[in-house]
Amino acid sequence: MPLVSGFSGSQSTSDRRDKSSVCLSSMRGECRRVGRDRAESKVERIQSSGTKVKTAHQITITDEYIETGQRIAIAQNKMLKFLYQTGWVHWIFRALLAAIALFFLLNQMESTAALVCIVLIMSLVGDWWGRQNLTKARQRVRFKGTVITVSMSDDGVDMAGASGNSHVVWPAILGTVIYPDGVLLKISRIVMIWLPDRGLIEGSAIEVRQLLAQKATESATSAI
Repeated sequence: MPLVSGFSGSQSTSDRRDKSSVCLSSMRGECRRVGRDRAESKVERIQSSGTKVKTAHQITITDEYIETGQRIAIAQNKMLKFLYQTGWVHWIFRALLAAIALFFLLNQMESTAALVCIVLIMSLVGDWWGRQNLTKARQRVRFKGTVITVSMSDDGVDMAGASGNSHVVWPAILGTVIYPDGVLLKISRIVMIWLPDRGLIEGSAIEVRQLLAQKATESATSAI
């Protein structure tokens, strides 16, 4: 009889241990499920709240900014880039003209040498005249010394400054150009906005490039 009683006590202890293990496993599974549900709920809340990437640049219209923006805008046009930003090509051409003029002069062809020299002088004057025009164009920029704020989000580009406020949707933007120190927005063939990274007041340079890459991909997809 005592043997039977001892066996029953041992079996009862084992059952309690098994039940405890089952409860513990169940609790762990429940905790994992609750944690997973909370994570999914958090993601759903973020998606439902419409959280969007937004960046903002605050730019002071200084002479340095105007000159940099002009230089970058000129680089977008092949003809203007050749005229204003390939000085080494122009000087090679002028050196060739000087050599030709000297050749004609040594061969007693003074009139021909004079014509070549005139072309050389016109080349120098044209270069000077072109740079003067660029300087005058920079001086004609309105609202110099004011501050403009450019914000970018999924909805488009918002600009606010002394000239007023404007909103441009992404499909209306012709394109963007990425540089190591900023980005260029091509609003039209004439209007372009240079956004230097140092002017960021909201968001980061990485977020700016990610947003532009996303919009470029969406534009390419919609065009197919």
